[in-house]
Amino acid sequence: MQSTKVARKRILCVEPDREAAQRIAQHFNDRHYAVTVAPEGEAALTQIMRDAPEVIVSSLNLGAMTGLDLLERAKSIRPRIPPVPFVFLVADEDRERQLRDRHLAAGDYVTKPVDLEVLAAAIAARLARRTHSVNWPKRTTLGK
Repeated sequence: MQSTKVARKRILCVEPDREAAQRIAQHFNDRHYAVTVAPEGEAALTQIMRDAPEVIVSSLNLGAMTGLDLLERAKSIRPRIPPVPFVFLVADEDRERQLRDRHLAAGDYVTKPVDLEVLAAAIAARLARRTHSVNWPKRTTLGK
């Protein structure tokens, strides 16, 4: 009998707080995801190019580069990588920014300190939407 190996979904966690990043990585590794951690935006871009993740969990505050800057830079390297959904980790005081950025379709938000079950739900929703959009039939012109 041959065993089948299921590919684990890849998550890139971009979080400068080492403890928070380790907690997130451990939680999702235990749930059969493959998690890579990057402490800042430039390292995240390198990782995105090396191993395009299925979802990116990113703090908004990354030091020299914000999470939104990372999103824009990731969009700019398409079509070399497929579109990647983002889930942003934000402090409560960033609520106004969250509302403004939702209008830009920047991604989902989870407030800090991170409730890992809420984060898991946000990741599952983003992955489901990504799978749906990839597998959804393309429009065709009738009669041609």
